[in-house]
Amino acid sequence: MWFFDTKTNMFVTDYLAEQMELLYNLKADPKRRLIMAYSIGPTNPLMDEYRIEKPADNRPYWPRLIPVDSCFVANNSPRAPAAFLTQHNEGRPLIKHGVFDVKTKCLGGCDCVRSVVGR
Repeated sequence: MWFFDTKTNMFVTDYLAEQMELLYNLKADPKRRLIMAYSIGPTNPLMDEYRIEKPADNRPYWPRLIPVDSCFVANNSPRAPAAFLTQHNEGRPLIKHGVFDVKTKCLGGCDCVRSVVGR
């Protein structure tokens, strides 16, 4: 991702833009203030949710993406798909799983998987 800098009349990039270039199928959730990247396809869908951490007194340099949740539905089971949710709490991942019901109505993002495995 490149941004036009009106002061220098040049296109520039920054650390956050470089991180976002590595993601795929980006989608923004302005209500929850998240950036989401997801796989395309009906089998084994995967979604990662990130928040943007802005510079602050304790980290004054550049904005960066921080993982929040990652969800995955494995459709390779003969009985029912399995749902996995990885939550990133203060740098330590917590993995939850459960049986996914394909009739679940969702708001989007990892909400479907959260409804199966709990928050």
